Amino acid sequence: MSKEDLDLQRVVARNLSEIISNLVLGFSPSTETMSTFGQNFRGGKAIVMIDGVLISTTLRAGGRDLQSISVDVIQSIEVIKGASAMYGSGEAGAIINVISKKPTVNFEMHTTVGVEAFADELSDAGYSISQTFSGTTDSDLGYLLNLSGKDRGNLYDANGNQLPGAPNSQGGMGDADEYDVLFKLDQEMDSSRVALLAHHYKILESDHR
Repeated sequence: MSKEDLDLQRVVARNLSEIISNLVLGFSPSTETMSTFGQNFRGGKAIVMIDGVLISTTLRAGGRDLQSISVDVIQSIEVIKGASAMYGSGEAGAIINVISKKPTVNFEMHTTVGVEAFADELSDAGYSISQTFSGTTDSDLGYLLNLSGKDRGNLYDANGNQLPGAPNSQGGMGDADEYDVLFKLDQEMDSSRVALLAHHYKILESDHR
């Protein structure tokens, strides 16, 4: 999935699982919960990585892999369909590698503000803000800092009824606050590159609705 595809999906999709289900044929639709239980590639579970690092394995899946990073810090997504022994055994139906944003050559600062609403009442709307600082020093050390927060609005069905915040005790995506901090250092060398990534993602049930 290219950056252009992701930019379009960020307008309508609320999380990573929605983006993948919209763009990848054979992936189950998002359940709008914190858990990925029931989502798979034609019956097989998916192994999820961030910048090539495993989040969990099919032998000990936490069910939160696709809710572990904000869509605001994603540069692109690689999807390899089918099982692979490279990352351990299990019933993997695909490998999903989420690639985070990379530092820019020149100093750049970007601010993104969004509003999402699924009802007539403005009090039920969700709000989001994302701030990115990126650049490269004279010693070819790239840096990137992304701070993002999102106040998710309430979810409603086609009849206007509010959906529960935590269906089946899995944790819901509606009426929640999301926070994401990503810091990356990238050093170019003669024949290699060394990268350091620190990432913190947290989602909590909103306490003000």
